[in-house]
Amino acid sequence: MRRLHLLAVSPPGAPVGQGFDTSRPALPGTRHPRSPAWSRSPAFLPAVLALAFTVALGAVMSRHEMWRDEIMAWLLARDAATPWQVFSLIKYEGHPGLWYLLIWPLAHLSWNPAWMQALHALIAGAAVFVLLRYGPFSWAVRVVLALGYFLAYEWAVISRNYAVSVLLLFLFCALYGDRWRRFPALALVLFLLCHTNVHSLIMVSIFLVVLLVEFPVAYVGQWDDAHRFLGRVILGFFIIAAGLVTAVVQIKPPGDSGTAREWVYEWQPERFQRVASIFCRAYLPLPADRLTFWNGNRLLEAGHAPPPRPWFAVPLERTVPVAACILGVGCLFFLKRPWMVVPYLLGSVALSVFFYVKYFGSLRNHGFLFLLFLVTVWLSTCYRPWHTSRSWIDILPDWWDRHRMKILLVLGLVHVWGTWTAVRQDWREPFSNGRAAGAWIRAVYPDRGQLVFAGDQAAVVSTVVGYSQLDRIFYLDRKEFGAHLKQDRRFGAVARPDVPQRVHDLAAREGKSVLLVLSYRLSAEEMASLGGQFLQAFDAPSVIGESYYLYLYAWKPSAPAATSLIWDRPLALQPEQDVQAVFDRGHRLAADRAPARDQSLDRHGPNAVAQDRRPILDASFRRRDRNVARHAAERRGHGQNDDEARGATVEEIFGDDQNGTAASLLMPARRIEIGKPDLAPTRSAHRRFRLLFWRDRAW
Repeated sequence: MRRLHLLAVSPPGAPVGQGFDTSRPALPGTRHPRSPAWSRSPAFLPAVLALAFTVALGAVMSRHEMWRDEIMAWLLARDAATPWQVFSLIKYEGHPGLWYLLIWPLAHLSWNPAWMQALHALIAGAAVFVLLRYGPFSWAVRVVLALGYFLAYEWAVISRNYAVSVLLLFLFCALYGDRWRRFPALALVLFLLCHTNVHSLIMVSIFLVVLLVEFPVAYVGQWDDAHRFLGRVILGFFIIAAGLVTAVVQIKPPGDSGTAREWVYEWQPERFQRVASIFCRAYLPLPADRLTFWNGNRLLEAGHAPPPRPWFAVPLERTVPVAACILGVGCLFFLKRPWMVVPYLLGSVALSVFFYVKYFGSLRNHGFLFLLFLVTVWLSTCYRPWHTSRSWIDILPDWWDRHRMKILLVLGLVHVWGTWTAVRQDWREPFSNGRAAGAWIRAVYPDRGQLVFAGDQAAVVSTVVGYSQLDRIFYLDRKEFGAHLKQDRRFGAVARPDVPQRVHDLAAREGKSVLLVLSYRLSAEEMASLGGQFLQAFDAPSVIGESYYLYLYAWKPSAPAATSLIWDRPLALQPEQDVQAVFDRGHRLAADRAPARDQSLDRHGPNAVAQDRRPILDASFRRRDRNVARHAAERRGHGQNDDEARGATVEEIFGDDQNGTAASLLMPARRIEIGKPDLAPTRSAHRRFRLLFWRDRAW
């Protein structure tokens, strides 16, 4: 039994360092009968605290303006017609599809992105509940961890897929104490965890290796006990492997991907030092107390300042020894339970290699180093501490094992300080100006179908698209309509196109005025070339620096020659005549007499129109025929040919039509666009009108 000593299971909630009843050996995968610490607290307390956390988080999120990375996930889910289409759209995202599938139903129920924030708050609150309910730490440590920077701000207020990772990792820890009995459920949790982000995928790979090694080692010589769990364990391993394979297929970038294309294999000392600084950022997230606090670190920024530097400054050349010290102290947490030092070190190295080779990332990515540390400390409580036969050797390790959680409490207080700084700045200052710009557009232009929207620097403008709830916008830099952006090689282009020319071309093609959304101001020359109107600026100082400027280009259609319905050729209109007014007069007269015409059609049929109206035509057009004939004769007298004489003006034809009979016959009841002949009358009816109208023409 001695070789099983390090892998024997202890209750997840048992106080660290406390002795165990060894009268009955605790087999791997069985829970010790002693009731855990959390079961002795009021059952409702974790739920009440988690509910209070969720309510407070919702209040903070109501003051948080989402930025482009948050909105782009919402737009992707909104543009996907079916859940299956999500998988065809995420290939450029670099993330698996679980988060997009979760928000897909909400995006199709409402276009308001606040629903995504509500779902994210519930997920973050559920993760806190699992921590408070099943965490093996003292209440002080659990509360402090729940209020830490990553769990209470970075992965809670900012709506990304990382809160789902935290929830699933905490569920994994809660199931780990009885892992062999519940291995299919544990494997299902890891399967879902693979589909959150690449950092969780790396952690699942490490845990899979640990479990593969632990099962045969823990049950060596106890095949009868192992046989009871063998079937479910094999099934669980297949589930985890399937999750890894399907997640890798989803995040494999296509050839024209525009993000994180390069792999860095050569040795770069400066890059290595930057990767080492990640440990300081992850374990000590202390943002500076200023507007641009996000993704900053007070210790590292002080190290970049010129001398004299404060005592807490960490310059770049010292980041490697600082990272080594952090890893060393982290390994001491597993002094009495050394098995969990394996996933801790392997995971830390694997994540660091990923940050070096592929994608350096931001603070939200670096926080997975601390999350790995927290998870492995939680899992280590599922193992019995080792002891020796010589008590004097156990004195120092036992003392450290009893007091190590105090170090974790102090570390958690540092995280709470970072949370306070971030929440205060986010509450007081706008994180992005996208929500204000979108609200202004929805208030001023409720009927957005009358305009065509255009924007430059598509990655930044997408925030306004989400908040203004536009179905599409024309991205000038990409020369295409869309909402969600495909992160190909054109993504994030910084070269400014010829904005005025592209806006003019867009307005002429669409036949509408253009509302232009830019992340920069147009120069005086560009404004003169655009010929538009400046509407509003949303350039208040913000955390992320997203500012927006709105312009309106009012499209005025040119007035081409109107087309005659009589000769099927342009009418010769005088310059002072208003073409639109002439046609509008015909529309009004036609609309007034449409019922009588329809009644005549119903009574006699379409072939009887000419015969039914023959007396009216004879009475109404007799003088008009004389006017037209006289006009043609006058033009002939001036040497004009027949083609020139045919260019009679509208007023000369309809000048004496006081009752509008001719206009009602020639003009349909619906609107006619200038320059486009109305093709509603049939060819035979049109021929009859011409015969009746010009039977006595002089040419």
